[in-house]
Amino acid sequence: QAVWISDDRISALASQRSGGIEQIDFHGSQPVSRNAKLLQHPEGVLRFSLRANIEGRSEIVPLQWQNLTLHPAGIRQNHELSGLRITLEIAVKKSILQVQCHCDSSASQQNWDGFSLEVAWNAHSQTTEVHGHRLWSEPQIWRERWLLLHATDQIHLQEWLRRTGDYQGDFLIPEGWRRLIYKRRCVSGTARLEDVREEYLHTAFKLYDADTWILLGGESFVWQPGENGWYRFRSISTGFGDDAWHSPRFEVAFFTEKPVREEPTTESIFAIQTKRYEAMEAAVPQLEIPEFPAIGEFFRRVPQIVESARVQDFGMTRACPGTYYWIWAWDNMVTALAQTHWGDLDNLKRIVDFIRGHRDRDGSIPGRWSRQLEPMDSRGIGAMDFLFSELVLSLYAETNDRMILRGNYTALHDAFTQLQQRSHANGLFPTIGMYPDLPAKMGRDENCYVAIDEGAWYGLCRNLEKIAWLVGDQPTAEKAARQAGKIAENFLATFWDEEKGFMCDAFDPRNGKRNVSYPLFSLLFLESPWGYALLRNKLNSSAQFISAHLLNERGLALTPAWDVNHHSEPAMSAWYPHWDFAAIKALAHAGDFQAVRRWLHVVDECYRQLGYCPEFVALDVKPEEQWQHHGAAWNLNCAAGWYNALLHGLAGLEFDLGGLTCRTTADMPAFRLKQLHFRGGRWQVEKSGSGKFITSLAVDGEEIKGTLKIPPRFYTADEHQLRIHYAEKLPHHPMLLELWGAELVNVDWAKDEAVFLIHGFGQTDLCFSCPEKPELYFDGSEIDYLWQPETNIARCQLSLTGEHEVKLHSG
Repeated sequence: QAVWISDDRISALASQRSGGIEQIDFHGSQPVSRNAKLLQHPEGVLRFSLRANIEGRSEIVPLQWQNLTLHPAGIRQNHELSGLRITLEIAVKKSILQVQCHCDSSASQQNWDGFSLEVAWNAHSQTTEVHGHRLWSEPQIWRERWLLLHATDQIHLQEWLRRTGDYQGDFLIPEGWRRLIYKRRCVSGTARLEDVREEYLHTAFKLYDADTWILLGGESFVWQPGENGWYRFRSISTGFGDDAWHSPRFEVAFFTEKPVREEPTTESIFAIQTKRYEAMEAAVPQLEIPEFPAIGEFFRRVPQIVESARVQDFGMTRACPGTYYWIWAWDNMVTALAQTHWGDLDNLKRIVDFIRGHRDRDGSIPGRWSRQLEPMDSRGIGAMDFLFSELVLSLYAETNDRMILRGNYTALHDAFTQLQQRSHANGLFPTIGMYPDLPAKMGRDENCYVAIDEGAWYGLCRNLEKIAWLVGDQPTAEKAARQAGKIAENFLATFWDEEKGFMCDAFDPRNGKRNVSYPLFSLLFLESPWGYALLRNKLNSSAQFISAHLLNERGLALTPAWDVNHHSEPAMSAWYPHWDFAAIKALAHAGDFQAVRRWLHVVDECYRQLGYCPEFVALDVKPEEQWQHHGAAWNLNCAAGWYNALLHGLAGLEFDLGGLTCRTTADMPAFRLKQLHFRGGRWQVEKSGSGKFITSLAVDGEEIKGTLKIPPRFYTADEHQLRIHYAEKLPHHPMLLELWGAELVNVDWAKDEAVFLIHGFGQTDLCFSCPEKPELYFDGSEIDYLWQPETNIARCQLSLTGEHEVKLHSG
């Protein structure tokens, strides 16, 4: 029914109900959020028709949406009429929307006289549904052929501060201004009118005051006002041959300064963008999954959708290619972690550089930025820094460029130092939490321990320890390892609810009470392999909780229906797809592949119904309204959540500093993964055999036994083939299942023992399977470990720097 096209700072919505373009957004200098929406009307912003000479008669042919060809930045429609093939192309690039029509004829000689493209613009589409106020000037004639529009957006501080409701008057205020306006330091969403300094209560100050200019037309168009506020543009020159006609190009161009002269685009934007996205599609990963073809289509489209939302000046992406979202830190970081899989390392580096260079005054990563790149929605040092450390390590692992670590080391070290100084004796630090939008409604304040943040703090410590070893800062590496150990010792004791079988959201150390809420997002730390060690023996219980209370035939809820905070804000009772990644990791690690299959079914159904990954899907609705209440189309952090969850839960692939690990994904549908980018190479991955256990791997035809981690000798800039062999029974020899934080250099395998040569980067988590309880040797000395007899699995954590030998002997 509707589709967004997007590029850089511009987006346009083509819809069936309008018969044309229903909305055009532009991200200029106006306030963020809904003020990006400049032209919108349900009856259309732009409509298109062709005046044609058909069998000697002049006819007007409406060009409405049918026989469509799409890519993220353009849409083409095709019509056939009386021997004419009519093509309308609409595309966007940077700050311009461009329209062009083509006709060709089956007749040997076609008279093209009288052919013209007609574009109607709806003056009622100048929207004023914005934050603050928008004033439109009267349209002006510009260089005879063009129409010039001008909008001024203003937010008056005195009026804004007196707003009420959840997203009240302290939202959209950049952090620098917050420090001026408020008496105390308070995060966005928590300030009240009584917090405002006296001198700002009655000021005439404008928080925002921004201009946008819009040009409509073309050098070869004439225009005139029409009926009911519709202006009509008609082309007056053409290019044609005996069998084809091409209209001149009509453009809608946006500016943040009054244009002096418009230089019309000399090339077809549609052709430019088509070539760009065809090249991209040929290079991105492909997931063939016959049982769920819609999922395969989703997987193929994600890299292109991400690219269509990229703001080229910064390398950062808008939160989604449609609607009004600007650039957010969390969205960019989690989306960028998926970008490694299609090899977009240049933009990944730009994102790392941008976030390092655009922190708040206190060094924290803000939630988002204004159009002028002022930090907004900062919540202090915390979980964001964990995600940043993940990004830095991921980029380093893919490039082996030590300058990535050195260039970002002091920022990470500062974050670690600040959090360590704020931490209590138990290793945990007080915070209101980085998520969700309205943390106070969760029953938290700045003095609470919050599970999502404490888990992320653990992940930051583990990551910094690795980075410190790699740059040669041994004292910091040891300090970070000790801090991680302290957090791990107290994390479950603080948050785990044995009765519910899951973590509570927050704990107040002042009164020893939990807030008895159980959101899925507490598992953010599971997005890193370090999370397994933090949950320890509670991972299976967490998976059971997810399967029983969050996953249903409609989606994967953020909180249980019975949760006290189920309705604290819209997302809490909805399916928010980003968090599927952590949920699927828990389910897959626990071996609940029936639940993973249920998830695949609802993802497939959602994509077939909507044609995109939404920001959220409301779950507490009538069955017949199941797909009618949802958030923005193609929210990138949500698309990245599904993308990464498919790589893990379906393909069984996990990535860390030490390389690529294969995980058992029993009872999953048949699949083939092509062109996965990893460590400079491109990988094709598929399963062979059947059963519940992986018995061996084959890389480029070489069989590898005794390990599910691939040695680094295969990480070359070549094409690689990975076959994962399954069988009904465990192999009758030791098997390395997990190795986090180290590389497996080599494995020597025999019937009763396996010897692993490992290159470590500090604290390393190991997991083995063995037919019976083995003896474990580290550099020739026998060591203790945790043995789980019900699963025949051994776990241990070792400090490994450089190369070491680990041997398992059984029998």
